[in-house]
Amino acid sequence: MSNPRFSIFLTACLALLCTCSLGNTLKWEWASEPMQDTLLGKGTFTASKLLNQKNVTAGASDYLWYMTEVVVNDTKIWGKARLHVDTKARVNLVLYMKRMFL
Repeated sequence: MSNPRFSIFLTACLALLCTCSLGNTLKWEWASEPMQDTLLGKGTFTASKLLNQKNVTAGASDYLWYMTEVVVNDTKIWGKARLHVDTKARVNLVLYMKRMFL
Protein backbone atom coordinates (compact mmCIF):
# COMPACT_ATOMS: atom_id res chain seq x y z
CA MET A 1 0.00 0.00 0.00
CA SER A 2 2.03 2.94 -1.12
CA ASN A 3 0.48 6.29 -0.22
CA PRO A 4 -2.91 5.02 1.08
CA ARG A 5 -5.70 7.60 1.12
CA PHE A 6 -8.82 7.53 3.29
CA SER A 7 -12.05 9.49 3.10
CA ILE A 8 -14.32 9.12 6.10
CA PHE A 9 -17.99 10.12 6.17
CA LEU A 10 -20.04 9.71 9.32
CA THR A 11 -22.93 11.03 11.33
CA ALA A 12 -21.31 10.67 14.77
CA CYS A 13 -18.13 11.75 16.52
CA LEU A 14 -15.03 9.95 15.32
CA ALA A 15 -11.94 9.11 17.34
CA LEU A 16 -8.83 8.00 15.49
CA LEU A 17 -6.17 6.38 17.68
CA CYS A 18 -2.72 6.42 16.15
CA THR A 19 0.51 5.51 17.88
CA CYS A 20 2.58 7.31 15.25
CA SER A 21 3.05 11.07 15.17
CA LEU A 22 1.06 12.75 12.40
CA GLY A 23 1.85 16.29 13.53
CA ASN A 24 -0.65 18.87 12.30
CA THR A 25 -1.43 17.00 9.09
CA LEU A 26 -5.04 16.12 10.00
CA LYS A 27 -7.94 18.50 9.59
CA TRP A 28 -11.71 18.09 9.58
CA GLU A 29 -13.88 19.64 6.92
CA TRP A 30 -17.59 19.69 6.45
CA ALA A 31 -19.84 20.40 3.49
CA SER A 32 -23.39 21.56 3.97
CA GLU A 33 -26.34 19.53 2.77
CA PRO A 34 -28.85 21.85 1.04
CA MET A 35 -31.93 22.10 3.23
CA GLN A 36 -34.35 24.70 4.42
CA ASP A 37 -33.70 26.27 7.85
CA THR A 38 -30.23 24.94 8.61
CA LEU A 39 -29.17 25.76 12.17
CA LEU A 40 -32.19 25.34 14.45
CA GLY A 41 -34.25 26.85 11.66
CA LYS A 42 -32.17 30.03 11.30
CA GLY A 43 -29.93 30.68 8.29
CA THR A 44 -26.60 29.13 7.33
CA PHE A 45 -23.42 28.44 9.31
CA THR A 46 -19.81 27.26 9.14
CA ALA A 47 -17.73 25.44 11.74
CA SER A 48 -14.14 24.32 12.23
CA LYS A 49 -14.90 21.60 14.80
CA LEU A 50 -16.96 18.43 15.07
CA LEU A 51 -20.66 19.12 15.57
CA ASN A 52 -23.50 17.07 17.03
CA GLN A 53 -26.00 16.13 14.31
CA LYS A 54 -29.03 16.23 16.60
CA ASN A 55 -28.19 19.68 17.99
CA VAL A 56 -27.29 21.17 14.62
CA THR A 57 -30.16 19.95 12.46
CA ALA A 58 -32.90 20.01 15.14
CA GLY A 59 -34.60 17.14 13.32
CA ALA A 60 -34.61 18.88 9.92
CA SER A 61 -32.17 16.30 8.51
CA ASP A 62 -31.03 12.81 9.42
CA TYR A 63 -27.50 13.53 8.19
CA LEU A 64 -24.50 15.63 9.14
CA TRP A 65 -21.47 14.76 7.01
CA TYR A 66 -17.80 15.04 7.98
CA MET A 67 -14.85 14.29 5.75
CA THR A 68 -11.15 13.88 6.47
CA GLU A 69 -8.18 12.40 4.67
CA VAL A 70 -5.17 10.56 6.07
CA VAL A 71 -2.08 10.06 3.92
CA VAL A 72 0.60 7.77 5.36
CA ASN A 73 3.66 6.77 3.39
CA ASP A 74 5.05 4.35 6.00
CA THR A 75 3.42 1.03 5.05
CA LYS A 76 4.74 -0.79 8.16
CA ILE A 77 2.11 0.76 10.47
CA TRP A 78 -0.97 -0.43 8.53
CA GLY A 79 -0.82 -3.93 10.05
CA LYS A 80 -1.83 -2.34 13.37
CA ALA A 81 -4.19 0.33 12.03
CA ARG A 82 -7.60 0.65 13.76
CA LEU A 83 -10.56 2.94 13.31
CA HIS A 84 -12.68 3.56 16.42
CA VAL A 85 -16.06 5.31 16.27
CA ASP A 86 -17.39 6.46 19.65
CA THR A 87 -21.11 7.19 19.65
CA LYS A 88 -24.24 6.79 21.74
CA ALA A 89 -26.42 6.44 18.65
CA ARG A 90 -26.61 4.50 15.41
CA VAL A 91 -23.58 5.23 13.23
CA ASN A 92 -23.47 5.48 9.46
CA LEU A 93 -19.85 5.17 8.41
CA VAL A 94 -18.61 5.12 4.83
CA LEU A 95 -14.94 4.34 4.32
CA TYR A 96 -12.94 4.68 1.12
CA MET A 97 -9.34 3.53 0.75
CA LYS A 98 -7.38 4.37 -2.38
CA ARG A 99 -10.66 5.65 -3.86
CA MET A 100 -12.30 2.24 -3.30
CA PHE A 101 -15.38 1.76 -1.10
CA LEU A 102 -14.73 -0.69 1.76
